[in-house]
This record gives sequence, structure tokens and C-alpha cells, in this order.
Amino acid sequence: MPNVVALLAPLLIGCVASSPKPQQHVDTIIRAAPTSQPSLDTLAGIRFPEQHGNFTRRESQQVSESQFKVLYTDEDSGVILTYTLLDIINSDLTVLEENINNYVEKFFENLETVKINNYRNYSEFSFVSKQDKFIVLANKNSLKGKWKIIRYSKINNLNKYTIEHNIVTAYRKMILYIVIIYTDHITQQVRDGSRESPPLDTLLDIHKAFAREMLEPTRTFLQ
Repeated sequence: MPNVVALLAPLLIGCVASSPKPQQHVDTIIRAAPTSQPSLDTLAGIRFPEQHGNFTRRESQQVSESQFKVLYTDEDSGVILTYTLLDIINSDLTVLEENINNYVEKFFENLETVKINNYRNYSEFSFVSKQDKFIVLANKNSLKGKWKIIRYSKINNLNKYTIEHNIVTAYRKMILYIVIIYTDHITQQVRDGSRESPPLDTLLDIHKAFAREMLEPTRTFLQ
């Protein structure tokens, strides 16, 4: 993420370079399974490339008739990036007469319920930003999305703080759900006393810049 680091170097020293290798998240990694049926990425006319900027594709799977997932990791920074395509026509979502944006809103609202219901897994959990807007840059147009930023530490690893971006947008009459997960070194350094806490707005700007930089390559394959 050289551009972000260059722009925010005073605040980001040590934040990326010291990141550990990514750990396998059992609730995130999707095991690939052979199938003779056309995958949703093929039916949607989209091919997720082997290389995505600094990310390498690790896992991909047609989860169901209506859902396709692909996972990327950046070995150097330890960041995990996951794309999920959900075909609302074939999904279990309640059929509505409204347009795709209503499905996006419903899916986005349900994310909060899911996260809160899993609070027992966390020692600390907070929505750093709940209702931001995000523009996913595509090859031919821009996809307007909804965006939550979550910060947490888990019961089994109290000293590791994690940032999780949840972005939901409409793509070709489907839901495109993007998750970015990485270690929040800024919070960890503040908690151990090695740096002062930046203002919340500054912290959000840093994480937003990270997310935008990581998603920049999507413009090359999202049509």
C-alpha cells in the first residue's frame, strides 16, 4: 500500500511493515470444491483474477446456487480481502417488489444483527463507523455502497485488535459484499503506551484510505 503509506507516513510508521502473517479465519476462508456447473462469477461475466494488486487469490467457491465467494490475502501486510456475490433472484431472501437497493439496505442492516449476536466471541467490540457511504470504482461505472467499520479483539487473543470493513453494494442486479480484515496496529500501540491516540476523525481517515487503496484494483475486473 505504498500510496497510502506515503500520504500518511507520520501516522502509519510501523503499522503495515510489522503486520504478522495472516491467520486462517475459519469463518472467512471458503474451501474450493470441484463442480461441473457454471459458477456465479462466470454467469455474471466476472473473473476474479489470481493477482489483485498486492493480494493473491487463495480460496474461491460456488457456495450455493445463489452465492459465490472468493478470498484474497496479502502475505506481507497480513490483510484478508473477501468478495461475496449474492444472486437475489435465486437466494433465500424474501422476494420484494422494490428495486435492488432495497435488498442492499436489508442485507446491510442484517449485518449489525449478526455481529451483535456473536458478541460472545469478542472481548471488545465496537462499530467505529456504522453508516458511511462508499464508492466502489468499476471499469465502466462507480458502484455506490454502504459501509460499516468495526473494531474488535477476540476472547482467544485479547491483545490483538482487528479492523473489519463491511461494504455492501449492488452489482448487476446482485448484492456484492466486500469484507476487509487486518490488524489495527494503531489501537495496539495506543493501548501499550507507545503512541498517542489520534483523533477519531483522523483514525477513520487512515482506515478509509487503507480500504480505498486495497480496493483500487477492482476497477480492472468489475465491469
